[in-house]
Amino acid sequence: MRQNRRFRGMGLVVIGLLIVLAPAAEASKQDYSGIATVTAAWTARFEQPVQWERVTPMGQLVVATNCCLYGVDPSTGSVLWKRAGLTGLSDHSFETIPGTPLFMVSTDGVNDHTLVLDSTDGHVVFDSKVAGIGNILERVVLFESGGLLILGQEKGDPTIKLFLAEMTTGTIRWTNDEILGEMSSGMKKFAGLLVKLADAAGEGPGDGGYVGRPLEIGPDAVVMASGDSIFNLSTDSGKFLWRVQNRDGEGSARLFRTPHLP
Repeated sequence: MRQNRRFRGMGLVVIGLLIVLAPAAEASKQDYSGIATVTAAWTARFEQPVQWERVTPMGQLVVATNCCLYGVDPSTGSVLWKRAGLTGLSDHSFETIPGTPLFMVSTDGVNDHTLVLDSTDGHVVFDSKVAGIGNILERVVLFESGGLLILGQEKGDPTIKLFLAEMTTGTIRWTNDEILGEMSSGMKKFAGLLVKLADAAGEGPGDGGYVGRPLEIGPDAVVMASGDSIFNLSTDSGKFLWRVQNRDGEGSARLFRTPHLP
């Protein structure tokens, strides 16, 4: 199924078979009278136009309209579950969590809203708003740690922080506000405001983001790059195990993983 497929007018999802006919020049030479008419296996109607749809590794069809998210049985077209009141969910934010029935979706722009849901029954495992996170800059699943690592800002506080949310309960395991290094509290808030303004202007982070993609080195530690340093962070407590400054003293630190480790 095409990932960016959009439906206009009535909200419809149709499953069926396509017959690719021969080019027009050859069509007149073929006799298709013996081919049976192909009909749709099922048709599902929704209250609003369909914006996008995805199939999870567990087999459920997830359908998003401009107000709701649905779980659909791909065999029958019956709606298995519905989550209302979800507007502006981005199709490119959809991400499944391997080995689980869970998936993530987010809204775009300032004050991002990220949800982790169970595709079997639609129940919400994690809700960034409920967790008190007002803006999400980056997010990544830490599979070995069983958590969702989030770089963002709490409601009412522009300070950029790291959060680790439990994937099973949705609770915040820890918060770390030292991600920007030896900045004063005021400078951290000022940097956070600049980030928020950049997001509002559509000038978010490029490749690599504000923090280089984390590298898990076991179930209790992760290596990351931020600003002018590279550090090892405990995923159990959120405390720094070690931190190394950029030896050049200039520019931003980045992580590069060699294809063949010694």
